[in-house]
Amino acid sequence: KDKYLFLLKNNLNKISWKKILPTKPNFWFIDFDSKDRSIYNLGWKITDIFKETVSGIVTQKDKVTVHFDKSELRKTLKDLIDLPPEEFKEKYVIEDTRDWNIIKVRDHLVNKDLNSFLNIGLGFNSSKLTSQDWKKIEKERFKEILYRPFDIRVTYMTQEKGFISYPRYEMMKHFILGDNIGISYLRSFNVNDEWNGILVSSLPTDKHLLPGQRITSVLSPLYFYKNSNGYPLSKTPNFTKEFIDFIQTRYSIKPSPEQILGYIYGILHSRSYREKYQKFLKTDYPRIPFVDEQDFITLSTLGMELVDHHILKIIYPNSVLKHLHGQNRVVENPHYDSSNQRLYINKDTYFDEIKEEVYLFRVGRGIVLNDYLKSREGRSLSLDEIEHLKKVIRSLEETLTIMDKIDQIPLP
Repeated sequence: KDKYLFLLKNNLNKISWKKILPTKPNFWFIDFDSKDRSIYNLGWKITDIFKETVSGIVTQKDKVTVHFDKSELRKTLKDLIDLPPEEFKEKYVIEDTRDWNIIKVRDHLVNKDLNSFLNIGLGFNSSKLTSQDWKKIEKERFKEILYRPFDIRVTYMTQEKGFISYPRYEMMKHFILGDNIGISYLRSFNVNDEWNGILVSSLPTDKHLLPGQRITSVLSPLYFYKNSNGYPLSKTPNFTKEFIDFIQTRYSIKPSPEQILGYIYGILHSRSYREKYQKFLKTDYPRIPFVDEQDFITLSTLGMELVDHHILKIIYPNSVLKHLHGQNRVVENPHYDSSNQRLYINKDTYFDEIKEEVYLFRVGRGIVLNDYLKSREGRSLSLDEIEHLKKVIRSLEETLTIMDKIDQIPLP
């Protein structure tokens, strides 16, 4: 609307034009500040820091493949095995696509994947699965994933294309074989929004982990795990040789991979960094400046604290957690009441003393607490989900405090 009004009221001679000089490699038609750009370009591009990066897993049919708990997933698998394909599609309101065809998925599940470790002639009859079989299936294939920010779901993880269209197992296995942390980030193109496309995960992640319009989240694990026959499980950092050489010459200390990850995470949570370099962050993957050693240590420490809060590793004392008031746990029209600082999950039940900045905390384009509840509309929250929400609220409170500390450190 505004564009059309502007065009109606102006012509080529009335418009005050400003000359811009698009430069390599992307030739953006954006008025970049050349001084800030030259400083920003001195930083290390995050894709040059990590050796391997991949987009998150592609599930295709989330109604079928991604679930809130194991019991729901188990029920869906039984339906997939037992029901005729057309009946299954009607029940779950899905259609076949190029990368998820029910006949192929069903055949792969029953005749290849399940038989590979159960060694039974299952056929299309789930009643043949014993309780011991289901225990083995849960152990071998049921895996938690970080589906959306702070929103953990469960799926049936295969090593090849099947139930999940693109499981990215060659990368995601590094979160299954041993303890790991990955950093997920965006290459965003909307220059009008505040940049906040960053999050860590200790679990495999979904392609759309960081909410954004047609934007894919990419993931870089901190470690690669190697499981050789006859040898103990080993791990190596996922850093490029060039970056390792740089760190060794830049600092007298020898920072651990966790410290380096913490530093990167700390930098990307600096409000001054985000504000100063917003246009550049919106047009390519982030670049990381490396400051003097003392500030590096401080930022690394704060960043590692953020990591622990965001993967919910911290065990919070009950005294600092918000409590749910009310008995009705069904999510219905969740909303925030800023005048009373209450987060309602329905008209009667709420968390209180929730500061507005905590409620409005965004990762990508999503509002964390709002999105978590909206995705559960009509569902009765389990006790585990309520406890999880309490931890997320506390994590966001701590995040804002740590970001305040990060903002006290001058960055180039």
